[in-house]
Amino acid sequence: ALLLFACEDEPLQLPDTLHHDGENLTAPILPVGGHQAAARFTPNDQQPYAGRQLTAVSYFLAGVPADCWVIVQGPGTSSSPGDTLYIARVTPEAKTAAWNEHTLTQPIPITGTEDLWISLGLRHTQAMQSIGCDAGPADPNGDWLFSDSDNQWLTFRQRTGSESINWNIRGKVE
Repeated sequence: ALLLFACEDEPLQLPDTLHHDGENLTAPILPVGGHQAAARFTPNDQQPYAGRQLTAVSYFLAGVPADCWVIVQGPGTSSSPGDTLYIARVTPEAKTAAWNEHTLTQPIPITGTEDLWISLGLRHTQAMQSIGCDAGPADPNGDWLFSDSDNQWLTFRQRTGSESINWNIRGKVE
């Protein structure tokens, strides 16, 4: 007798990491202009790390845009971040077709009581693939995208009508 067992792919296990994404698959083509790709982490997401600190941000870049920044923002609404807690230009050290990591010069306390948004700001001078993404399905908070063409925070699903992905953006917790 032949027995076959199948199981779903296990979620990516990254201890001490805030993330909604899986392995990098590709990167969508984003148009000319300014963008901010973000992952929102609710108090529920942060509970295992309450009392610790966000010390670094990792992100996958398929291509290095004209300019890019690591941005961490505090609570705003369920569909847009609040005040900027940290921002650093990372263009000079950014590597193409690779995972990049930026160590925060000032760690951010994780309270576990309010939202934390981790994002990558991007400026494109041509349409290109920059920020990486997984194969999905999208986490409700894993695919936020601001565009300066309409000055709106929308999920990538809302912007495309169907693409279900999560940005390859991760927060290292210590």
